[in-house]
Amino acid sequence: ENIARTTQQNASQVVFVMRHYKYGAHGDSYVDAVISAAEIMEQEGKHLVFAFYQGGYDEPVINRLQALGKNVWVWNPEAMSFDESYALLASAGLVVTARLHAVYLAGLLGVPVVGIGLHPKLRLAAQMFGGNSTSIAANPTPTQIISAARTVCSAEAEPLSRELHRARSEVLAMFDALREWAT
Repeated sequence: ENIARTTQQNASQVVFVMRHYKYGAHGDSYVDAVISAAEIMEQEGKHLVFAFYQGGYDEPVINRLQALGKNVWVWNPEAMSFDESYALLASAGLVVTARLHAVYLAGLLGVPVVGIGLHPKLRLAAQMFGGNSTSIAANPTPTQIISAARTVCSAEAEPLSRELHRARSEVLAMFDALREWAT
């Protein structure tokens, strides 16, 4: 059974897919705004997970969040199954991400997503998924993050275009194939 198809969304769970970003004028400056926005969301009763997909590279941000006592999840492809990664995103009521692949996965899984525009490709990817996805500036304020999150969470999910529906079906088939290969 495909975990991405069967995992229940938890509206109170917010997954922040973070990264260390050493490029451009803003670099890691987005992290401060995410931390502030996350603290407000936590006060509102949200369960937060800060997810990372490149443990070694992302270490400066991982260490910072761990020092603050945040719930940090780090992908380890040698010790974790594909299902664990996909289930994390599929179970979220909202994904806020600085990584392109999380925009695609959340969008294809029907999870509301806010892309932090560290690179223009995040903005373009978020536009593909209609009203329940958006992108914000590379150096957002906490207010902009929260506003974007509320907007995508309250939006009616738009039906996927024929092309995106086909892509979603292909991605779900790949989830199945990857799991079979890994087991």
